[in-house]
Amino acid sequence: MITSTIFKLTGIDKYERLTIGLCLLVFLILVFISPYHEMGGYGVETDFYGSYALKAKAILSGEHIQWEDHGPGYIFILALFNLIFNDIFTAGKFITIVSTVLFGFFTFKVLSVLFKPRLAFFTVLLLLINILPYSILVSNDMFFAFVVALSIYLIYRKGQISYLNLFWGGLVAGYAYMTRMNAVILPMAVIFSTIFINPERWNWPERVKAIAIFCLSFLIGTSPWLIMNITTYGTPFVSRAHETIGASILSSETATGDFAWDMEKEVISKKYHSITTLIFSNFSEFVIFFTKNIRSYFEWMLIALLRFPAYLFLAPGAVLLFSRINRKQLSYFTIAVFGFLIYCILVFMPRFYIYILPFFLFLVVYFLFYEKIANDDKSFAVKFSLLTKSIFIVTVILLSISSIEALKKNITTEPLELKKISQLLRAKSKESDIMIARKPHLAYLSNMKVVVFPDVDSIEKLIDYAKEKKAAYLLYSDIEAKTRPRLKILQEPDKVPSNLQVFYYQDKPKIIVYKILNYSH
Repeated sequence: MITSTIFKLTGIDKYERLTIGLCLLVFLILVFISPYHEMGGYGVETDFYGSYALKAKAILSGEHIQWEDHGPGYIFILALFNLIFNDIFTAGKFITIVSTVLFGFFTFKVLSVLFKPRLAFFTVLLLLINILPYSILVSNDMFFAFVVALSIYLIYRKGQISYLNLFWGGLVAGYAYMTRMNAVILPMAVIFSTIFINPERWNWPERVKAIAIFCLSFLIGTSPWLIMNITTYGTPFVSRAHETIGASILSSETATGDFAWDMEKEVISKKYHSITTLIFSNFSEFVIFFTKNIRSYFEWMLIALLRFPAYLFLAPGAVLLFSRINRKQLSYFTIAVFGFLIYCILVFMPRFYIYILPFFLFLVVYFLFYEKIANDDKSFAVKFSLLTKSIFIVTVILLSISSIEALKKNITTEPLELKKISQLLRAKSKESDIMIARKPHLAYLSNMKVVVFPDVDSIEKLIDYAKEKKAAYLLYSDIEAKTRPRLKILQEPDKVPSNLQVFYYQDKPKIIVYKILNYSH
């Protein structure tokens, strides 16, 4: 069968064996660590409690789901593994762990056929160290990175871009698009490379055929989502991406993304109905935002994701590589260019760039393991090699320290106190009850629904909002106090209106759950 030959491992050299061993070691370490990550933090795992877990359970219950914000690619897998583990958070952790090591493995596979297995191995070593802080978080970041890496490997399998490779690569790219819509950069990169770089030196009819095959298989890969959209909305392409883009461009807090996405997106949705109306209504703001971010986001990405001292060797590595790069290798790097640029229209978050991190780490490794200098000066080559290998070891040590610290922070900053509070709420609340909160964690654990905490300036307006939403509970913790500081009077229960009754109070960290009396249900 065709599929059986795609993943057939032939002629495994020592670096591929080392990579497999490294991936297995990382897998075992992550499995050992993962139980200490008990419930997730207030960062990326907000999406898990606010969306992914709810939709995965809805799929298993046979409920109708709307997929306007993102496709069902990750949700399908989460629902499947929930059947295996019977615990959706554990299922999410396992998906991330497996995706992490597969991301590393398929990164090695593509780099080894385009360059050298030795360089590919050391790139994967740095990659697995760098992404350690994200490797047990319950999000779709690592799953998306793995699926993209698999698609890229299939495109370049055996070191050539054939029609068959494009078909399989496009199929997986379509599934990646069902996970995150920015996977559209894969057909963009393939089309651009085929037309302008022409790595296989095809004539024009062959180029058109190659593009058609990839795009067709891409549509087949994403067809489950398209069919769902047709049955629900009457059209295959439905998206609320313009709300996220608009919230990024028009918000005053775009530098960090530390704002209430739901509130910002709600404002955008009332004013604009598509990405074209959004952009053309704010064209100058869009252009300024995008062009300004190209430089600043690249700098932030290097500092936050590539990290010191690795980013110091990116530029010399790029100079060495691009002075002697061939067409096929150049086409590979166009994926990184499109992958970076597409996120310049959103707020900056380091995790967005994980899937293109291998491209930049490879440039670092290319410089530190550069060999051709030996042809010019043997004596200098020995000294240069000793120096660069020492630098690489120091880089591994420093990156390991920073990654372990970041991983430790992710584990130790979990709001575990919410588990105790949720037990109290479950005993008193109903499944149909609604909670007003900045983050969805407590509502999910308490088996309630959540509505976003409104950006209002008075208790009276907040109570009116609660009545409108028919909310039964209100959470005001340090998180709400940070993002809604005008309502800090809620931290003093004796000063709030009588229809807000304290259900739970905790001082450190500050957590107050109010029962909203006389609400309409």
